[in-house]
Amino acid sequence: MAMEVVQLQKEMGIPSKCGLEQRPYSPGMWHAFWYGDLNEGLEGAQELYKKVERKVKEKFGIQTKVTLKRACTEMEVRGGPSEKWVYTEADGMLEILLDAFFTKDVHGTPQLAMCQARAYRLWIEEAFSRKDPTVWKYAEKNSFVQPSTTYEDKKLDVAKFPPQPSEWSHKEVEANEQPSGILRLPKN
Repeated sequence: MAMEVVQLQKEMGIPSKCGLEQRPYSPGMWHAFWYGDLNEGLEGAQELYKKVERKVKEKFGIQTKVTLKRACTEMEVRGGPSEKWVYTEADGMLEILLDAFFTKDVHGTPQLAMCQARAYRLWIEEAFSRKDPTVWKYAEKNSFVQPSTTYEDKKLDVAKFPPQPSEWSHKEVEANEQPSGILRLPKN
């Protein structure tokens, strides 16, 4: 589902991100975020929420949860409930300092295809490990997992298997010589 959310985010043209949730204290596997304009206040954020909720529920169904938050989870964990936050003079000074080092408007910058492909691959691998059934939409057509060979109904030529230790060659190995390959050849 994450890839469809990314597509929806692109279509909506609102600053956003989507990805795999790896924090142990956050429920769910996938999270998506849309960012409102700070200058529009709570009312603007609530309007954005209604717009995003309508689009998400149209595309993914009524059961898809959409919430409105003031800040990231880490800020709430460290700073307490956001409705009790007080913006101090020190916060303003820190913001001015950070603004001097970071570009504010980077949301229009497209993600490099190489970075997007890497993110999708990591999402698929993690979805496999977490048994997410939506992974099969992507793994079948873009599979990176070589299917295992099974032998329930096959005949085997035992000679093709790696030799057993009793069949190893008895080549002498000098004390300072490293044999090639993974196996150490035993001395006779």
